[in-house]
Amino acid sequence: EKLLKSCTDDDLVRYLGGVTKEPASFFTLCKSLFGSRVAEHALSCVAARVGRNPPEALLEKLAAPLQAVSDAIAGAAVDAAYDPRVSPVARKFLSVLSGRECAPSAKAPVQGE
Repeated sequence: EKLLKSCTDDDLVRYLGGVTKEPASFFTLCKSLFGSRVAEHALSCVAARVGRNPPEALLEKLAAPLQAVSDAIAGAAVDAAYDPRVSPVARKFLSVLSGRECAPSAKAPVQGE
């Protein structure tokens, strides 16, 4: 978990790509205590780096891994809902998609709003 905070964008994308390489890999990872915590933290890192105005280049890099995470969670949605380790990861993923969890600077009010 601690290493994810200091990794580069490319390292984060590479990690997400690795844990989603096989269709069932991400869901299996999330079923373990350690794996679910790391997956949840990785998604928090994505949210923090994307923020309110994400760089287009970063979004392009994250598109395939995040699609794979989405496919893994959607493919096992009922199981994810009832699994005490997977459901927090699924909720974190939905918060990333909704934009409700952002970097602290992104939470600051935008002038003119």
